[in-house]
Parts: sequence; C-alpha cells; structure tokens
Amino acid sequence: MSDTILADELRGHLTVLDASRAEYASEFVESVLQAAQGASTSDVHFQPVETGLELSWRIDGVLQTLGVFPLGESSDVVSRLKVLAELLTYQRDTPQEGRIRQERTQVEMRVSTFPTLHGERAVVRVFAANQRFSYLDELGLDSAVEGDLRRLLGETSGALLITGPAGSGKTTTAYACLRELTRTEPVAKHPLTRGSDRGRCVRSGSGAG
Repeated sequence: MSDTILADELRGHLTVLDASRAEYASEFVESVLQAAQGASTSDVHFQPVETGLELSWRIDGVLQTLGVFPLGESSDVVSRLKVLAELLTYQRDTPQEGRIRQERTQVEMRVSTFPTLHGERAVVRVFAANQRFSYLDELGLDSAVEGDLRRLLGETSGALLITGPAGSGKTTTAYACLRELTRTEPVAKHPLTRGSDRGRCVRSGSGAG
C-alpha cells in the first residue's frame, strides 16, 4: 500500500474520532503509531496550534503534514504519549525524553516533548526492528554508491561521515556498515539512538569525552 493511501486512510480515521470521549487520546495515538510503522515513517510530529493539534510525519527525509485535529476534551493526545513513554505527565514546562518499546513488533520509538505557546509539542522517532535493513544491499543504494561505500569500509585508516536531515537513514546506514565489518570496533555517537549486538556503542559528549 502506498504512503499516500496510508496517509489518506489515517486522516479519514482520525477525522471521525469523537474528541469528547475519554478514549479519544488512546485511539488517536494508537492509530497514528500503527500507521507510521506501516508507512515506514522515521518520525511523527504532534504540534499544538491555536486551532488544535497539527500532525505531520516524515518519510524518506520529507516532512508531510497530515492535518489539524482536536487535542481532546477529556483526554490529551500528548499526555497519552507521555504515559506510554513513562514521562511525567504533570511536568509541562520542561523538555522530556522517553522510549516506547513494542515487544510484539520489536519496534522502538523515542518520544521527545517540548513546551510551546499553545501546549506541549511531541516528536516520536520510529526505529525499525533490529532485523530490518540489516545489510548494505538491503538499503536500496545506487550500485555505484554501494560499491564506493564497500571500498571505503575496506580502508584501514580515515573517517567515514554519514550526514543528512532527520529521518534520512543515517543510523540505519551506520549499523549496516558495522555489520559489513568483520571486526567489532567501538562506536561513539551522541545521542545514542540504537544498540547493536556486534558493535560496542558508547555515548559521546563534551562532558563525558
């Protein structure tokens, strides 16, 4: 099913939800997160605006707006996300970060909240299951690019920089590169977004070194 069809179906489903019901926030969040996984979305944005809650998601590095929906009368969408991520729901004036782990699908999501003029904004980063996109030939790279990358991974010195906008596949590419290597080398990254069984991951930072 195409991303456009998934977006249209999600938009239609969210539109008919009753914002006055106590279950509204749970149904809204569950529908969005499920659709985001189906559409291979890298991150979902819940942005409070004057008229409600603006919902957007990013696919292949492109942020797409899905529409503006009710915040909820007796239940709050962002608060529901905070409950799932085990964040402090009563603390609304400071940024928070947490994680949602779905054991059934092995999909991990990182939730970040931030206070804004019209309420708390939330961003959910969606990470593919550990067995997905495991190797370079599964990333869909151009054959010439993949060949150059494999050659660079065979070098014994130098540094390889993986750059791009949020959700463009930097972490996925980095771990695919790690799996191509026969040795396990320490990896320094900030923030540390995903673990690996074959690489030793350490968090980098000016304070920690």
